[in-house]
Amino acid sequence: MDTSTVRLRIASQTDIGRNPSRSKNEDFLGQFEGDYGRLFIVCDGMGGHAGGDIASRLVVESVHKYFETSYIPGNEQDAIAQSVDFAQERLQEAVRTNPDLTGMGTTLVLLLIKDINYWYAHCGDSRLYLSRNGALHQLTKDHSEVQSLVDSGVITEDQASTHPNRGFVTRAIGGPNHIPDIAGPYKLQQDDVFLLCTDGLTEYVKNRELLQQMREEPMIACVNLVEMANDRGGGDNITALIVQVQQCTPFKLSSADAPVSRKRKKKLPPLGIVAAVVVFGAAVILYATSLRRAPRVQGAPTQTEEVAKTETVAKEPKQIKAKKVKAPKKPKVKKSKDKTAKTQGQQAQPSAQIESSVDELLGAREPIASYQELVTKLGSKLRLKFITNPKDNQLVYILPGQAIYIAYNELQARDKYNMPRDQIEALIALAVQLAQGKAPLAGNDWMNKLQAPGIGSVDPGSFDAARELYKKADPVNAEALFNSAARFGKYQRLITPGTFSLSIELPKAPTP
Repeated sequence: MDTSTVRLRIASQTDIGRNPSRSKNEDFLGQFEGDYGRLFIVCDGMGGHAGGDIASRLVVESVHKYFETSYIPGNEQDAIAQSVDFAQERLQEAVRTNPDLTGMGTTLVLLLIKDINYWYAHCGDSRLYLSRNGALHQLTKDHSEVQSLVDSGVITEDQASTHPNRGFVTRAIGGPNHIPDIAGPYKLQQDDVFLLCTDGLTEYVKNRELLQQMREEPMIACVNLVEMANDRGGGDNITALIVQVQQCTPFKLSSADAPVSRKRKKKLPPLGIVAAVVVFGAAVILYATSLRRAPRVQGAPTQTEEVAKTETVAKEPKQIKAKKVKAPKKPKVKKSKDKTAKTQGQQAQPSAQIESSVDELLGAREPIASYQELVTKLGSKLRLKFITNPKDNQLVYILPGQAIYIAYNELQARDKYNMPRDQIEALIALAVQLAQGKAPLAGNDWMNKLQAPGIGSVDPGSFDAARELYKKADPVNAEALFNSAARFGKYQRLITPGTFSLSIELPKAPTP
């Protein structure tokens, strides 16, 4: 019997800060437990906007409510995405009810731990850090104007920390773009330490100091971090939530702990039953012996002869019947036609059957709903599916007129492609564009056709057409997204299109 156990130690601290102009704490956090596992959320209400404290609290409560009422095991990524959509709807409903709250919004950072796996998501500039094996990893990447400048090479990381626009976020729940970046599942390790925090902490505390404090007992670390931020100015609300993995060990039950099956004792039948069986057996034997010794009547057949006669009579009707009834011979022409029809049926495999086979081959599952909505916005009726079994670096597959498959987990993983949502959307737009005008996948060798490698890179015409197509979904961002060498534009030379797939090379890390 295999099982596993996870023990967590959790602490949190939130503070209004030292800025006299701030009369209330717009940060809000929550930690919850249920069938979905352990859920941790930190939100930072948008400073300066009406109802920032209401927005942060409402989002935490809404995400928690969705998990409590609508969580389906095995669909963790979908649950996270849909819980944020639900929170967005709740904020919009609150604004409709009370117009004075117009403009409120909040960032979000979320951590979900179930069994020995974890998922995370974020929207805005609240962050998630992981301390593992003595090193600090920033798992989230800010959705902010300053981060965009860093990504495009306009400013450095050091300059970003003092840039005047560092507080402007490009995504927020309650705003026009609320879609979070979602990642997971990943495996926990013993002694992992997670830190969820708002920018009121990271503005004042350096990464090396975060790492040093995350080695402490969680509650001590939280108090120290808030005090450090306050002592250095405390110009914003400050929130820190630490999750320490004290135990994360899959184990097997030892032989001493395993349940032992007891052998049943054999019970002997009662003596009276044994005696009755013996007497009955003896009577049967005596009767059989008397039959053998009985005198034969002259002219009467022996028992063997009688049996032989009976068998002969039983066979005669079958032989006569076989002579009278002849099976009609099938015309050779008809037989040949039937064989031809069968061969043609094997070759003409229905497209629906091919799609089902592709689903199984690639490990297809339903996508996050907002991505399917994107495909619809692009004017396509194609079904979008996420896959778990891509071949090598073939991360996109196209069934013209039917479906598009993308290896979502591979694309957004930080240690691989690290594609943010808008770049994944751009890739989907490219796949939709390349699917247009192609003949459906068909034939018995469909698998070889599907996985056949491509040659060269995406031609400029297709890339430009995909950009124009993406404008249907995001007209403001499309030009910069496709043209920037630091964003999706860099993939034009890294994507190799096949007839029914797209292979993508890993982008090389920039040289220092």
